[in-house]
Amino acid sequence: PPDLGRLGRLAAAPRQASDEVAPQWNSAARAAAEPVWQPDAQALQLRPVQHPRLLAAWQPGAWTGAVREVFDSTTEFVTSANGPAVETYPPHRLLLLWPPLAIAAPLPARWPQQVRLSAVTARDAPAALADLVPGDALLWLQTDLGAVDWALAAEIALHHEPALRPFQAAGLRAFLAAEREAIYAQLNADYHQPVAGGPVIRR
Repeated sequence: PPDLGRLGRLAAAPRQASDEVAPQWNSAARAAAEPVWQPDAQALQLRPVQHPRLLAAWQPGAWTGAVREVFDSTTEFVTSANGPAVETYPPHRLLLLWPPLAIAAPLPARWPQQVRLSAVTARDAPAALADLVPGDALLWLQTDLGAVDWALAAEIALHHEPALRPFQAAGLRAFLAAEREAIYAQLNADYHQPVAGGPVIRR
């Protein structure tokens, strides 16, 4: 008579193999169906462009740069060949440069060596500054923007750049007025004279 136990084992073997393969196939199918991770396009656009001469930390001999947006995108009416039109301009930034610091003067001077008003994006601004540095010199970006006299930089650009367009000059003047108001508010809030006739000190 046939060995029923052996026949049962033989019949169960394909089912067992099928049961083992099914989860693996299902996992592979799910993996294929899931979307492949891609970096966020907007995040990549906002990430600063890396420059081979841009330093992550200051070091002796490096130039110092600073970047700040002075006005956002703006529009103005212009006269074109087809009649009046609206022209849109991108945000503008001030790009400042200081030469390498001397041991005797370890802080950047109040007066920058270079001032430039530029429509460069925030992402491209560090690389644009690095391209202004002479030769193969290194550049470090100032991280404490409060240590920079931005009102002075705006004044320099207004006074010495004859090719400013009306919207650029207006943007610089508005920025300059806002900076002066902010400075006045800060000196009122941060300083006082505790004793009449004594020194004015920071709170």
